Amino acid sequence: AADMPLQRVPPGTKLEDLRKLMPNPAARRDTFVDAGDSYRMPDGRVVRLMRSADSAAVAFPSAAHRDRGLAALKSRKDIPAHTVAARAQFRSGANFHIVRPAKAGAAMDPKALQTDASVAYARHVLIEPKSRTRMIATDEILAAFPPKTTPAQVRALAAAAGLQVAARVGGDKLNAWRLRIAKPKTTDTLQAARAFSQAKGVLWAQPNFL
Repeated sequence: AADMPLQRVPPGTKLEDLRKLMPNPAARRDTFVDAGDSYRMPDGRVVRLMRSADSAAVAFPSAAHRDRGLAALKSRKDIPAHTVAARAQFRSGANFHIVRPAKAGAAMDPKALQTDASVAYARHVLIEPKSRTRMIATDEILAAFPPKTTPAQVRALAAAAGLQVAARVGGDKLNAWRLRIAKPKTTDTLQAARAFSQAKGVLWAQPNFL
């Protein structure tokens, strides 16, 4: 697949809106497998997801990390030869790249990709089977709390689960927050969201997907 131009995100763009800005990450069709991935909607419904066996998403904290990291990943013998199929840039300077192997049938392992020091974290590319929507679980989750829960109580609940408060979302009527995983390389976002949704004092929690 040909390299695609850097997508600059307009001011005010929400993380979930980036799905509309990112190019189609596959020039050829990905192979998706059922690895038991799922997340729970605010109404309690469980959404089952399929996992791409061909593509992986790599996050870099800055352009400098991106340049070093992409070069380092291409030079490693334990990672298949690969191309960047799609990419996006956040206002903060962070970058997201979807990589896929140059040879059909090879697999991109997020755990291997994120061992490089320049990589913030790496994730599987997921798909929701009904809508065929591609999704990437970032290093954040969205969570809602009872109306009387104070910001201090939210921070305490988040810290107990290995999360950091990033920002409040959804307006004053909805006591919802965007929470960031403290250790994204060793924490599965889907599992973290499911576990936090079961915590006392939490109404619901789900991954903040790209």
